[in-house]
Amino acid sequence: MAANFRKTGLALLLAGMGGIYSAHAGLGPIRVMSADGESFSAEIPVVNENIEDLAQVNLADRNDYPLLSPYSGSAPVLHFSLVRSSDGHISKVLVKGPSSFGEPLLRFAVEVRWPAGSLVREFEVDYKRDGPRRKDPPPAGGDDGKRHAATPDQGTRLDGAGLGDIRVSSRLGERLAAELPLLGGAFDKSEQLRVSILPDPSQGAAMKEQLSLVASITHQLDRSTDGRRMLLLSSSQPITQARLSFRVEVAAGNVRAQKTYSLALDGAAAQGRSRPGRRQSRSRRARPGRPRSMRSTARFTT
Repeated sequence: MAANFRKTGLALLLAGMGGIYSAHAGLGPIRVMSADGESFSAEIPVVNENIEDLAQVNLADRNDYPLLSPYSGSAPVLHFSLVRSSDGHISKVLVKGPSSFGEPLLRFAVEVRWPAGSLVREFEVDYKRDGPRRKDPPPAGGDDGKRHAATPDQGTRLDGAGLGDIRVSSRLGERLAAELPLLGGAFDKSEQLRVSILPDPSQGAAMKEQLSLVASITHQLDRSTDGRRMLLLSSSQPITQARLSFRVEVAAGNVRAQKTYSLALDGAAAQGRSRPGRRQSRSRRARPGRPRSMRSTARFTT
């Protein structure tokens, strides 16, 4: 499980009408480098972030981020360090740990902090399966047979499961109406999907004002005209805030996907500052009722 949170005022949302929070910045998905039985090693890329020199990386303090999921008992033994690329910019976070842990899954969150802000992302790692396969020595006599043919393929296990870009057809002051595509065969075939819609903890004080709005959002399973499965999202309350952030979690068996959506509804410029000279007429000319695609931060887990 992984979720990207950001704690800097200028990076929450782009200003102006139809502003969109970038889905391609922050801490990327974790990549386990070690095989089962080896000392744990993993990398977390830093994507499209110009982090200052005085940066530090640590296990995120859940007192500062109370909505983070509970950590595994072994999380405190992990060691984090920052890695710089040849141009001097921070390119990734290196995670180290022992060869075995007391739990089958590692749950933890990483915080990269610098004077101007911070980034936080939580992860759930199957350290025995998510890394490269361990190569066993060939059996005596050199008869390798077809024993490796039964080894599960990790790409098949992930199945491309994920959540697509949300398409919003409602406006500021109306009840939310949106479509959210479900990606991957696991979500398309499962008859027992588990869906949760939660507040976005990266919003800080603004999150408290949005709690009742997020709590009023419900979902309904449906299929699009091309047969793909999707969630229809609606709210029992009118959306009165120009910017609304929430997290959607979907699970089917052992496959899970999460995505944090930050929506900027039409009319945001009338309630907040816009940058001088910013052209806003295109948003005003959007056809009424036509779905508008909103990009979002994302995380995918299995």
